[in-house]
Amino acid sequence: MSAWIVFDRKTGAYDGVYKRKEMAQGALDSLTTRVPQADWELREFSGSPALPTFDFWINIYQKEHFGEI
Repeated sequence: MSAWIVFDRKTGAYDGVYKRKEMAQGALDSLTTRVPQADWELREFSGSPALPTFDFWINIYQKEHFGEI
């Protein structure tokens, strides 16, 4: 299966895996604005990556994005 992934090159944090490039590009544009300290990249991916929950961007940047919880 071919898909698109959006991830942060600094931390390896993922935003997600998308079936359509247009959806992935929209996510990339949004994340670049919302979390500018990351180094976001959009890349084509073949296969199904394992995405542990602790590696999602929301968990990596949670304190910066939402403050202390």
